[in-house]
Amino acid sequence: MKHPFRVGGKYRNNDGEYEVIKLDDPKMVIRYVDGRQVTATISTQALAWSRIQDEDRLKVVIDDPPTRIRTGHSQAARGREFRGLQETDFKRGVVGTSWRARPSLGGLLAQTMSDATRRHFESYAIYRRADVHVAQPEYYREPPARKTETIEKSAGQREARVRYPKFAFILSEEHASFGFYIEKNDGPMDGTWHWLRFVNALKSDCDLQHKVQAAMRQQNLHWVVEIWPDEGPVAHVEAGQDGLQWISGNQNESEGITWAEFVAKLGAIDPSKWCDLFLLAQLDKAQAIALNVGITRPVTEVLLALLPLYDASVGHSRGSG
Repeated sequence: MKHPFRVGGKYRNNDGEYEVIKLDDPKMVIRYVDGRQVTATISTQALAWSRIQDEDRLKVVIDDPPTRIRTGHSQAARGREFRGLQETDFKRGVVGTSWRARPSLGGLLAQTMSDATRRHFESYAIYRRADVHVAQPEYYREPPARKTETIEKSAGQREARVRYPKFAFILSEEHASFGFYIEKNDGPMDGTWHWLRFVNALKSDCDLQHKVQAAMRQQNLHWVVEIWPDEGPVAHVEAGQDGLQWISGNQNESEGITWAEFVAKLGAIDPSKWCDLFLLAQLDKAQAIALNVGITRPVTEVLLALLPLYDASVGHSRGSG
């Protein structure tokens, strides 16, 4: 497998800094600063090193605002009006709220992701919903040459954004939820629908599988499967002791499944049904309010942990910038 290590190089994991003594795929020999020498698995250490690098980048972005990279003069105001979530933000609907706006939390999350990844992320408030999306514009908006074209689907006209994966931040009356979001059409899907690439990546990319499962455990994430128009929330899927735990929508039935069985369930969804699929972390209302402007830290940590899933779904190479 591809990995970042070289003999003599120094890296870190949860136990501290170490030097690579020997590489013998799939194993490696490492020596900690206290002299302990351990044989470890390359893939496990690569995941740990990638996570630590993401955390280090996030720490610089949040704790050292003067170093932030701006994606353009017009972006300088993003997030400047955000003063934390308020009790009145947690309700049905969005009347009287401003947290989704670009000068508020929506824009702040986009700016923080831009700084952490050295890419351009933008925020998009969803009409009449307590929901804001964060995505790279080229993987969200309709390309200029196609804006006037008719996009025909079984349920009529739909915006281009439904075909793309995105990050989402959602408020309900009692919780703040945030993470990855992708949609499946309720009719035929051509290559512009990224659901197909997403399912294939989950099925065939072993490195991605390890990263997503590690993120689920480390960030306490769960999948939410919703099928429309008539089924609604179908399942809540958590990381189990071995594999995943599929909990039915009514919370009365729980089934242990493998990763392959989970992906098979996604692939077997009725082609005539719409699916909203989320991979989310959650804070209760009191926690979210207490964090004040610091809520950007746990949110961005989750989004960065899910960046490999976003990249695989849109076909973005991590090395392409």
